[in-house]
Amino acid sequence: PWRARRDAVAKDTKELALVLHAPSGVRGTVASEDGAPIAKFKLFAQRVASGPLATFGQDSKEEEFESADGSFFLTDLSHGNWKLTAHAEGHAAIEPVQLELPRDETREDLRIVLPIAAEARGFVRVQSGKPVANAEVVVELRAHGRSFRIASRAREWSDFTVPGRQSRVPAMSASDRSS
Repeated sequence: PWRARRDAVAKDTKELALVLHAPSGVRGTVASEDGAPIAKFKLFAQRVASGPLATFGQDSKEEEFESADGSFFLTDLSHGNWKLTAHAEGHAAIEPVQLELPRDETREDLRIVLPIAAEARGFVRVQSGKPVANAEVVVELRAHGRSFRIASRAREWSDFTVPGRQSRVPAMSASDRSS
C-alpha cells in the first residue's frame, strides 16, 4: 500500500503535508560465511527514528524466505531508516544492517553474510586433572549492540555443552562456586 509518515511533528504545526509514496523494499541475498547461499532464512526489519524511543511505534516486518540461491525481496517497507536482521538455522546472529529507503536504484543488491554457529563442548578440570562437577561455564557474546552471557552448568562428571551462537567465541570462563 502507498503510505505517508512524518516523525517528530512539532506541536502547533499548521501546514503539515503528508505525501504518499509507493511501497519500497530491499533486494539481496543471504549467504553463509563460507560463501554458500542460505536457502531458508527469516528477515526482520524494524524502522527506526531518532531519540530514546527510536523504535517505539515504528513499523516492523518479518518474513520467511526459501530460495536456492539465498535471494530475497522484502517489500512493503515505508521510506525512512531501517535495521534489518537475518536469522537461519545453524547460523549465528549478526549486528543489524542499517538501510535507508528508498535505496538508490544504482546500488548493488544487499548481501548479508551469517557466521556458522558452533557450540562449545568440553570438560572442567582443576590443574591436577580432577574433574569439577557442577561448575558454571559462561560464554560472553556481543550481538545487536549488547552483551549477552550464556551460562551452562557442567554435569556431575564435569562435561558441558554451551548452545551454538557464533563460530568464534570472544570469551569463555568456568568457575567452581562449591569450594
